[in-house]
Amino acid sequence: MQKQDESQALASEEQVRELAFLFIRMSEAIHHALRELANGKPHNAARAYALLTEEYALRSRANMLMIEPSRFARPGLNTTQHEMLGTLEAIYVKLKSACTLDELSEMIIGVVLFANSTASRKNHIASFLLNELKKA
Repeated sequence: MQKQDESQALASEEQVRELAFLFIRMSEAIHHALRELANGKPHNAARAYALLTEEYALRSRANMLMIEPSRFARPGLNTTQHEMLGTLEAIYVKLKSACTLDELSEMIIGVVLFANSTASRKNHIASFLLNELKKA
């Protein structure tokens, strides 16, 4: 039997829950970053508010993964759980230190797209989006 971190990503309910917990942590980091970047800058406030809707979308996807992990577990994703979580952890660290709304926006959109791809059974889409996140 393979170790958890060497197994295919999202192959089990436990792995789906791991991803959901990370998405929740990312949502909290996004929320904090938006608050910091919009603080006292009226021209940033409207843009930050628009990005806040993306944060809610990520939090919603995380909750869906937590509630029904069996529905989102799937075989055949072309990456390991360890690699997927490592890529997302690196983005999580960047989210916490984002300096501009543009930088934050780029990361949020990429993560939300990947999060939404977890609902699809088309593994090549999730793999493609994860590879794009690695490049970022």
